[in-house]
This record gives sequence, structure tokens and C-alpha cells, in this order.
Amino acid sequence: MILFKTALRELKNNIRMVVIMLLQIVVALMITAVMVSAVLLKYQTYEPFKDYFESEGLFLNYGTEARENPDPDDVMSVFHDSQKLLEKTHGSEIIAAHHLYMYMDKRVLDLAYDDEIIHRYTPPLKEGRWLNPNAEELEIVVCENNEYGWKLGDMADIRPGWHFSNDNTKSVWCKAKVVGIVKENAEIFGDTNRKWTTPTYKNAYRPFNAEVEERTLIIMSQSVVKRVDPHYTTPICGTVMIKYPEGTPAEVIKEDRNLLSEYGDVISMTLPEMDINSKVYLYEQLYQMLPIIVILLILVMVSSISTSAISARRRLKDYAKYYVLGLRWRQCAFVNFFQALVISAAALVISCAGLLVIGNTALSETFVVIWNAPMILCLLGILFMYLVFSMIMPMIMLRSNTPKALLQAE
Repeated sequence: MILFKTALRELKNNIRMVVIMLLQIVVALMITAVMVSAVLLKYQTYEPFKDYFESEGLFLNYGTEARENPDPDDVMSVFHDSQKLLEKTHGSEIIAAHHLYMYMDKRVLDLAYDDEIIHRYTPPLKEGRWLNPNAEELEIVVCENNEYGWKLGDMADIRPGWHFSNDNTKSVWCKAKVVGIVKENAEIFGDTNRKWTTPTYKNAYRPFNAEVEERTLIIMSQSVVKRVDPHYTTPICGTVMIKYPEGTPAEVIKEDRNLLSEYGDVISMTLPEMDINSKVYLYEQLYQMLPIIVILLILVMVSSISTSAISARRRLKDYAKYYVLGLRWRQCAFVNFFQALVISAAALVISCAGLLVIGNTALSETFVVIWNAPMILCLLGILFMYLVFSMIMPMIMLRSNTPKALLQAE
């Protein structure tokens, strides 16, 4: 406690130096957060479906709804159920995106997700929350700046495509609660507008911007739609991933791929092919940023060493006085460590506050910050390096000097 109080007193007596060190660490932390987030951002949309990409299986993207050689009198011929499509294959698991083909006054892109997709991936939200597949009422998440002017909490009037009732077909209006607003340019799973020259995991997504698309995005839960009214048709259209048991022969998967291609306008490839392309893409992105990351680490290390050295050098005579008063060199080093600890804590608070402010301004479009465990660990790693050097530098300097020499020095 005495050492800590001494450290606080020293901080008060050296405000100018404290401010300089604080600014150095704050800048290092904020730059680190932005750079680490830039790397993580590339991986953020791969990780939720990593187990699918790394397994045996098929990746399909239906441009129109998947159908079984439809009988005009059989309205259930539409593939409105993922499990039904899975039963046509030798696969063990499936996730799929559905469309409702809404009849609205203005153009919309409507998506209905299987529960597994909802649990695995949440697009960046400006406000509100993500979908609850167990909800009793119909919930929707919509895009920012939508043409209907829907806000969080509004009850929207929607018309979810064809509604089948006995032998009559008609479209009906219903109410849906807006529970979330998706950020502009957020990556939306289940539909794509990317080129297929070298397909990667990014072809499972599209960056959605309402002004560019000139339509409104509406996302809902497939299971909730079916509970609200089982007669609504929600055909599979967009991304479909089918996982096969390990060891499934390639010929079996190829036969299924050919079969599924007959059910609609589809682009398909195996998941291993998709995964190889995806990892090549991720490695390329990392290599492009690697020089910047290395330079940043060097700057952080140099900054930590120089700051600790300058701080220790300015206090050598004070340490000599403490030694005369009864402290040992190791205890003097702890005084410097406690000072660094207080500065580090303040720098971490200031940095996080600054990053949160940036995240709520227009700068968030340029400087994206991802708050997760790897990013937090990187920030703590920077502070750990600073604290280690803050402990080591005084010991190195004090061991090569005597209290008498320090007190006699100018």
C-alpha cells in the first residue's frame, strides 16, 4: 500500500510526463483495435458456418425457387421445407434461405431463415435485437433507410406472398413487429450479388444498401412464419448448404448435385471446393495486412521501451532517495510498475470510450471495431508489454548505479 501511495504521489508531481505517456498508449491501443478488427472482419462471416465449409457437402444458390417437377394442381410441390429438400439427398444436415415473394406497394428483398441460420449468424444491427425463432408473433428485421419509414417497435403491414386455403389462392395482409434495424452495407446471409468467378464463403452473403438496391430488406424466421399461418408458402431460394456424413463417396454427392440442379436455376459446388477458395482468400487478406501489423507491433514495442526508459530515467534520483529511506531497488521498481499500472488502466478506459464514440458516428463506416475476445486480448497484450518493460527498465538502470552516484548526479 505504501508503494502504491508513493506511485500516486509521483504521478501527481509529473503530470506532463504522465500525459505524454498516456497519449502514447491510447494511440497505440486505438490503432491496434482498428487493425485487429480489420483482420477479424474478414473472418467474421466465415466462422459462423465454418463446420459446414470444412465438411463434406454441397453449396447451392438457387436463383429461383426450388421445385419438384411441379404438378399445377399440387401447391405443395414448392420446396417450402428444408427437411423435404434434405430427404431428396444422402445428406445429414441442411440450412437454407427462403423467400416469401411479397406483394408489396414498393420493392422488397424478403428472406426467411431456418432456425439454425438465426442461431449462428446475426448481421450488424444499428438498433434493436435479432430474431427470436420461438416468438409467438411475426417479427421482422428491416434495413436502415427503408422506403416504408419503419422504425424500431413499429407494427408493419406486410403481404407475405401467396397464401393457400383449400383450393383457392389469395394474398393476404398481416401485421409484423419491427424488432431490429440492420446497418447499411451489412453482410446479409442467404442471398448474393457477387460474381462467381472464384466462389468463396462471401458468395453466401450480399452487402445490402437500401439506396443502391432501391428496395427494402425484410428478414424473418421461417418457423415463426409457419406457426403464424402454415398455409404461407416460403420456397427455398438463395443459399443452401447440405452437410454429408464423413466418408460419403464423392460419386454419391455428385449424383445428388446433379439431381438438385434439376429443381431450379442453381449454381452449385462442393463445400470442400468452396472452403479451399475461402481460405486462400482469407490468407491473401491477412498477407496484405501483415506488413502493417508487423510495423504496428514494432512501434508498440519501441514506444513501450522508450516510454518506460524515459520514465525510469527521470525518477532515478527519487529512487535513490527512497533507497536511503529504506526501500530496496526491487521495491523502487515496483513504484514504477504501479505508476504504469494506473496509466495503463486510464489509457484502456480512454481508448475504449474513444472507440465506442467512433462506433456511434459516421466514422464507424471507415473504422470498424469488433468487440470480441481476440480483440480484447490484443489490447491487454499491448498493456502487458508496457507493464513488463515498466518493471524491467528501472531494474536495469538501478543495478548499474549506486544511490550515492545517483544523488551526486546533476
